[in-house]
Amino acid sequence: MVKRKKATYGNSASSVTTEFKDMRCEFFIEKAHNGHAIKLPKWKKALLELFLDKVNQISAFIKKNRIKLNKEESLKN
Repeated sequence: MVKRKKATYGNSASSVTTEFKDMRCEFFIEKAHNGHAIKLPKWKKALLELFLDKVNQISAFIKKNRIKLNKEESLKN
């Protein structure tokens, strides 16, 4: 995201300042191998609702690997 501040009256265009901010990352998963991506929920309960047939396996994996769905670093590793 870029924010710009307009120059005040009488100043040159070179006085425009630019500020860069990190954007929040969003992760997607493909559930049915059909090319449609689903946004990865930030909460464990919402993720488990997507995979009702594998709730126990996914829950155990998240617990064993200490995965935090709302932490970018945890999802990348």
